[in-house]
Amino acid sequence: MNLTNQLSSLEAAGLVRLIQAAPDLEYLFRHALVQDAAYAVLLKADRRRLHQAVGETLECSYGDQLAEVAPVLGHHFDAAGDTERALKYFTLAGDAAARLYANVEAAGLYGRALEIIARETVAIYSEQLSYLYQRRGRTLELSGRYEEALANYRQMQAAARQRGDQAMELDALIARAIIRSTQNPAINPQRGQALAEEALALARQRNDLAAEAKVLWCLLLLHVFTGRAAAGRPYGEQALALAQQFNLRELQALVLHDLWMVYLTTDRVDKAEAISRQGRELLRELGNLPLLAENLSRSALVTLAMGRLEEAIAASDEAFQLGQRINNIESQAISRSLIGLAYFSRGRVDEAVAIFNEAIILGDQTGNVLTAVGARVELGLIYGLLGELDQGFTMVEQSYQFSQKIFALLLPWVLAVQAQLYLFNGEVARAAAITAQLEDHRSLRQKLGFAPPLWIRAALAQGETALAQGEYDRALAVTKGLSADLQNNGMYYFFADTLFLQGRILAAGYPERSNEAYQTLEAARQAAKARSAQASLWPILASLAEMEERRQRPAEAQALWRQAGQIIEEIASHIGSPGLRASFMASPAVRVVLSSEP
Repeated sequence: MNLTNQLSSLEAAGLVRLIQAAPDLEYLFRHALVQDAAYAVLLKADRRRLHQAVGETLECSYGDQLAEVAPVLGHHFDAAGDTERALKYFTLAGDAAARLYANVEAAGLYGRALEIIARETVAIYSEQLSYLYQRRGRTLELSGRYEEALANYRQMQAAARQRGDQAMELDALIARAIIRSTQNPAINPQRGQALAEEALALARQRNDLAAEAKVLWCLLLLHVFTGRAAAGRPYGEQALALAQQFNLRELQALVLHDLWMVYLTTDRVDKAEAISRQGRELLRELGNLPLLAENLSRSALVTLAMGRLEEAIAASDEAFQLGQRINNIESQAISRSLIGLAYFSRGRVDEAVAIFNEAIILGDQTGNVLTAVGARVELGLIYGLLGELDQGFTMVEQSYQFSQKIFALLLPWVLAVQAQLYLFNGEVARAAAITAQLEDHRSLRQKLGFAPPLWIRAALAQGETALAQGEYDRALAVTKGLSADLQNNGMYYFFADTLFLQGRILAAGYPERSNEAYQTLEAARQAAKARSAQASLWPILASLAEMEERRQRPAEAQALWRQAGQIIEEIASHIGSPGLRASFMASPAVRVVLSSEP
């Protein structure tokens, strides 16, 4: 009986069915159990022979397009016992998946190759083994599976020691040190320090300057993420010098990318922006898309802090789209983490709330700290400003829990916003108890300058609380120090709010300085208008209107009340939620404006 008759008999028996007759004859088992049973009755030698034949047929058929069927080829040659070709194709398949940022699939394929090596005790060059471990580790990291990545690098280090391969051992040590030193769920600064020191000693023992540069970069990260950015600067600059000396372009890009955090902490914001841009050009050249997305997100944060809102939104959008393109959820989350502030500042409340919620949903999938804490706490403040205090407190409480669990250095950010919410609720004593725990903003900046909202919010909360307590000298000192620092550093997003608070302090506590108070509020008005900051502008206009009334200038006061009311109505038109719109319109400050409007 020939093959055609055999297939016809199987089809008649209901075991297979014809899928297509041309261009190639193709049949499919009617049920997976039938396929399993047919496979099980084959002798082991026959199975191997058939798998080998299928693999070789596919090799011939696909020619220079083998990457398309590499996972299938790996499977067939593994089942055939052809370990050399199985390793070749699982590695090729892993590389192809990694290029497409299918990181979960890539990690699994590299893992299959490593399983074969372990199972078959295959003779393999250390370079190939190290490559597989490093590629699997990196794809696990990009998937947010940090504990699995650490386990992978520990296996790599054990294999290296067994082989007496110090270069491979050094790569494994550095990879573990970086995970332990950077902000992720597996961060452990003490362990990171120990691993980095062990790696540095081994690199110097081997006179491996490229590895030494990488360890110095790791020590830069360790210092940044433990609130010691200034102390980390020498490590970063040494790493950059070595990377440039030996033309290690990828490492140059990494170091430039992270020196941004140091310069944002210790220098003017424009210097941080410049070094970030330099790193971005290298990342584009190298095609490192995950890091490029993060760089663009940092650009969004810097330009947001500088008050250049359209640039910030554009950088955030580019980072988000890039994150979607490479299927990297963390990149998408980071890109959206704080950009909602730009929309809220413009009075586009619905967009601001939606973007913050999007960031939180995405970030919760990867444990990203900037969204878990930063996005939540800023969204909580927005709810408070809109009069929805219960929702605001809920978001801040969640931020508090995440901060304690993931990154306690961010707690001042949470506490500052919590104090503001208590002030909105008239609970001055509770706000005072919280702000008493906060360091001054300059000290906080030295620790976490790369998160400008943290140290700025802390100063604003301290100033607002001191004003509410009638401690005008302390309130004025805080706001004057903050406004000077913001201006000196080129940070203008919070500048209008700071001047607004300063003007209110002068007006409330220093009657003899009413002209200075008015001029300060007018400067706040101009700062808000310069960046179309509608959410900041209407309260400033209301304060100016009150001063005009006290000056007995009713016409000027009415014009200001009218302008403030128009902005409030415009903002309300961008609040789709009836409940949130109602709470905003019912908030005390809004009611004052609407009742005073002519």
